[in-house]
Amino acid sequence: MREEALIRRIQNISDSYDFQKPLAIYLKEYFRVHPKMGARDRRETREWCFNLMRIGENLPELEFSQRLAVACYLCSQKSYPSLSYLLATHSPFIESELELPIQKKMENVSFRFSGFSPEKIFPMFSELSTEIDSNDWYISFLKKPSVFIRMRKNFAETVKKELNKKGIVFRTVENPSALMFDQDTGLDKLESYSKGYFEIQDLSSQQSSSFFQPKSKEIWWDACAGSGGKSLALTEEDRSIKIIATDSRENILMSYKERMNKTRFTNFETKIADVSKPLVNFAGNFDGIIADVPCSGSGTWSRSPEWLKKDLKSSLKDHYVPLQRKIIMNLFQYLKPEHPLIYITCSVFSAENEENIDFFLKNLPLRLEKSAYLEGYRSEGDTLFAARLIRIS
Repeated sequence: MREEALIRRIQNISDSYDFQKPLAIYLKEYFRVHPKMGARDRRETREWCFNLMRIGENLPELEFSQRLAVACYLCSQKSYPSLSYLLATHSPFIESELELPIQKKMENVSFRFSGFSPEKIFPMFSELSTEIDSNDWYISFLKKPSVFIRMRKNFAETVKKELNKKGIVFRTVENPSALMFDQDTGLDKLESYSKGYFEIQDLSSQQSSSFFQPKSKEIWWDACAGSGGKSLALTEEDRSIKIIATDSRENILMSYKERMNKTRFTNFETKIADVSKPLVNFAGNFDGIIADVPCSGSGTWSRSPEWLKKDLKSSLKDHYVPLQRKIIMNLFQYLKPEHPLIYITCSVFSAENEENIDFFLKNLPLRLEKSAYLEGYRSEGDTLFAARLIRIS
């Protein structure tokens, strides 16, 4: 029977997956090795594997098929033949319950299986910031996250027109420059994307630009530039500025250049630099610095729920926090007095956020102007932390 074969396939993948690469990449490689799998088989295999990861460390005592059924019950909102079979054959739940609110389904699972606990979804709940609503945070992992785009000024109607023409469904959000899509929506083949009329960028990442506030003809340093998402948002605030972008990875800076050139913004320079170390032959006196620092990435784990199987407590304390502090200690000296340093993480851990801000304020001539969690977990997106720090002297 096809459904039983699907269950066995998920179990084989679960047993063989070693967490050395992202689950999405592992599955792509698996599908290449098994080319006879049809589109439906690939789609359901991918979905059920991710569902299994989303429940974290819950219910390891159950038989595999029963645990998989619980995971799919919690993470699914609509029925289809394979799921209907899984629930009917391997769980006490019925498909008509799939449309219930997730909180109610969690209560149903807890009633049937005493070993189920929301805290077991997220392995490092003790490190979670008190600013995060823990119940909503746990629930967010049981939902498939959405994809967001940021439309450039003056191009919103052009983008929407092409989306409507192609029959691509989108949802509006409070931010008028953003649109929301289902996760598997193909956007990178659109003409408006190739012309740079929009960028694929999470909503919280877009919202972080409200911390920038650049002024005309200022010189800004995007210190951990990556492929340029923050720089692109910065240029939308004011295109008269100049940007110096640094990263330790040359290939990432090549991508940065391509993305910036696509939007026809040319007033930038890129430099290879490891900002966690003292900078040699680096000159600059900047009007603003953006430090989107390396971090645990815990605010994005709903996109990569395999991270729920890892315990990063030692890495958090021994690697990420010291690294973040080194970076800010190195950067602030290149900032003009009374100008901003924007500290950003995609983490929900207080050690990387509030505790670091306290450390910076105690050890550097900085004052905190504002800080906030950008709560993507409430809107099917990523959760970021951002702070605007001002150099005093």
